[in-house]
Amino acid sequence: MTKVLIIDDDNQRTREICSEIKKDNLDIEVASNKHDALTKMTHTQFDLVILDIMLPEIDGIEILKQM
Repeated sequence: MTKVLIIDDDNQRTREICSEIKKDNLDIEVASNKHDALTKMTHTQFDLVILDIMLPEIDGIEILKQM
């Protein structure tokens, strides 16, 4: 099964994305902050990451660099 990580602090947008991609029967995990995102990426290999560039603690570009 394809694993997807959504990193976004906007709960409404996250729900909308999940609603759309759940139709494709994907395994979805969500992180709303830097700590959760980096922890999940350390413990799980994802096939796709949907990343908000403008996060409050760290911008998405920095998360990409750490990936």
